[in-house]
Order: sequence, then structure tokens, then C-alpha cells
Amino acid sequence: MKRIFTVLVFVALLMVMLGGCKEKAPEKPFTDKILEDNPKETKETKEKSKLEKFTGLALEKDDIKFKFEGKNLNLDLPIYYEKNRYYIPFTEIIEKIGGSIEEQSSKFKISINNVEFSIDKDTNTYNSPKGLRKFKKPMIIKDEVIYVTFIDFIDMLNLRTRWFQKSKTIVLYWNKENPNIQTVENRRTNKAFLRLEDIAAGGIYENTENLEKLRILSDFLRSKGAIYHMAWVPRYVEPPRKIDLDLSREYSFYASEFLFTLDYCINRNAIVGLHGYTHQQGNEASVVGWEFTDKLNANEKAVRDRVESSIKLAKDLDIPFKFFESPHYGARLGQKKIIEEYFDYIYEYHYGPNETRPSLGDNKRTLYVPTPLDYVHGVDKTDRMLQKINSISSSTLASMFYHPGLEFEFIKLTSGENEYPGFEYLSNSPLHRILDTFEKKGYSFRSIEELRN
Repeated sequence: MKRIFTVLVFVALLMVMLGGCKEKAPEKPFTDKILEDNPKETKETKEKSKLEKFTGLALEKDDIKFKFEGKNLNLDLPIYYEKNRYYIPFTEIIEKIGGSIEEQSSKFKISINNVEFSIDKDTNTYNSPKGLRKFKKPMIIKDEVIYVTFIDFIDMLNLRTRWFQKSKTIVLYWNKENPNIQTVENRRTNKAFLRLEDIAAGGIYENTENLEKLRILSDFLRSKGAIYHMAWVPRYVEPPRKIDLDLSREYSFYASEFLFTLDYCINRNAIVGLHGYTHQQGNEASVVGWEFTDKLNANEKAVRDRVESSIKLAKDLDIPFKFFESPHYGARLGQKKIIEEYFDYIYEYHYGPNETRPSLGDNKRTLYVPTPLDYVHGVDKTDRMLQKINSISSSTLASMFYHPGLEFEFIKLTSGENEYPGFEYLSNSPLHRILDTFEKKGYSFRSIEELRN
């Protein structure tokens, strides 16, 4: 009996050992399980890997925060800047706001918000519902990550922005304001010319609210099919407050918003001109002070230094310009003769304030463009301008300038659903009334370049 029991135990142990030697089916690696159970993870893992491989750009960085449709974007990649233009991680942001990017040879195909468009690396252009557009600055591609300037990004996707200076935060929203834009074919037969005066990185524009209002004003002009001019003071100086702002040299969140606003207006039919260099002298503040008179910067070297400094600053910032205007029309004939060497257009009278038609300069090339209608001297003086427009003769150039600050009390910034950056623009503003009056007389705002036709 004992021998039988021993045999049975031995057989049992043998069966257990043989069973343990059976080959088991290999378990799938953990990562395969993830991919099989959640296919979406492959895309996210790939993107994360791409971001981790990014080695950075040779540009300065700043901790700028972005919110999209009311939610923090929490970007992993840095925000860079160059001469006050932000470069943002296009690849990461598109992914975070629900879009996709597919590389196809020399192009990228982007799908987002039920819209598709493409980017051409070779031509530095993008094709969107707005048509074919050229990037303001070439996009940067490094380690499979695309960076573009912020102005290119918001125009490409048709976004609205609101800037918050204290927290260095920019909020982004899909643009709900899409007015019908008048095209060239809609323009009236008669030509009128408008210049927005004293645009500078200081004074009334030193707060973000007024910069946003200037952008809203530019959207309004574009919606009317207007081409308009902007007299920009390149360097803002205010010695009593120890302010000397050269956008090409000094970075700040404010300076970036101002340059963004200038780019924004240019993309909406604005033609920029140089309004002096600093529009001041000595201890005066820019815009208020004088720069060229029979006593100020009267010699040839002083004129050339000022003019060449303004040109250099604009070129350093990649701001295209078409004309020059001396502050307060103060330049004398000798100074103007020197300025003619640098510009095809000088947007002021040639010999005297009573001129009503354009005239060629001493070099027989530069065209002087006077403003016989003058300007609106205050909101309560708007009717006087309307009377001038209604009584203008066909022999007088319909040319005027306007200080945008008069318009700002008629633009109210609002915060809508999800803090959407809305606004109310009253239709009884001076500029609305001026445009309506011109339209009724068959005029439309055009470029001074058309005066040569």
C-alpha cells in the first residue's frame, strides 16, 4: 500500500512538471495594447515625441500666455520674438485647438474648424478661404516643428485677439465679425484720399484698449473697400517721462502689440508713410513737437540724418512705406528738395497751403499730394468737414487727414459669451459720416499711387 501511494505521488508530480513546461502564448507588449485599445494615442505619442526632440531657435524667448476660446493653451514649446514680432509654435497650437497638419512634398495641408488650407514652403505663401497670401516673415521649420509670426497666424486662421498687458496674455477666438467687404469693382468713379494722422507707439496709443480700437477702425475701412494711408512716427520720444522707444531695438509686450497693430492695418489696405523720424525736437514730446522748420534741422546733414534714420528703422522692422510727411507740414523748400531724393511721394503741399492739386517736385519725379480739405478739428467740427466735402469742386483734390483718436469714443469694447472680445461701433461717428458723405457724392478712398494714372 505504501509503495502504491509513493507511485501515485510521483505520477502527480510528473504531471505538474510536464504541465509547467507547456509553451504559453506570448503576451502582447504593453504599448501594443495601448495602440490597439486607443488608436488616437499613436498620433498624440508621435506629436509628443516630435516636441521633445525640438532643440530650440536662435531667438529670444518670453513667457507669453495664450488662451483660445476662453481656455488656457498651456503650450509646451516656447514663444520667441524678433524685433517685437512673436514667433509661435504653429505645429503645437494647431494640434491643441483640434486641427491637423499633413506634409505633402513641399506643402503642408492644414484642416481645422471645418476649413482646409495649404502652406507652400518654397514660395512662403498660404492658400486659405481668403485667397493666396504671402507670409509677413518666412516660417521657420526645425526638428519637424513649424514656427510662424503671430500676425501671420491670426490672419491665416481669421482669429480675433485681445491683449492683456499686465498678465502678458493674448486671448484668441474664431472671428465672428465677417462683414461683406466691398471690392475694387464696387468703388465709385471719383477718387478721394484719406490719411490717418500721428500713429505712434506712445501718446494716445500707449494703452492696449486704443490699439484694439485702431484695429477695429481699420477693419471698418477695409469693409468699405477703402484704401487709406497712415502717417507713422517711427520713433516715439517723450523726454519728460524718459521715454525713447525704437521698436527695432527695444522689446516689450506693449511694443509687440503696437507693431502687431501696424502689421494688422497694413494687411487691411493701409499704406504706411514716414511722419518725420521722432516728430519732435529737444525736450518736446513726439507728435506734439516740430522737427523741420527754417530753424530746426535746417542744414543738409541734419535733414539727411533724420530722413535716413526713419528709413532705416522702417526697413529694420520690415514695414513697407510709400511716402513722407514732415511734422506739421513744417519742412521748407530747401529741406523738401533733399527729402525728394528719398521718396516718390511727399504727402503735403509743395509751395503753400492753398494748393488744390498734386504737383511734381524739383526732381520731376516726386509727387506732392496736398490735403485741401484739411482735417477734422474736433468731433463737434465734423459738420464743417461734411460741408467742405459737399461743396468740393471737380478741380480740387478730395484729400484730407484724420486723427483716429476722435473716433475712439464711438467704439465700445465688450466682453461677450466666453469672454469673446466684441465691440460696438456707433454709426454716428465722424468717420462713418465722412465716408457716407463721400459715397453719396460718388467718391471712394484710393491710393495716392493712382494719382499718376
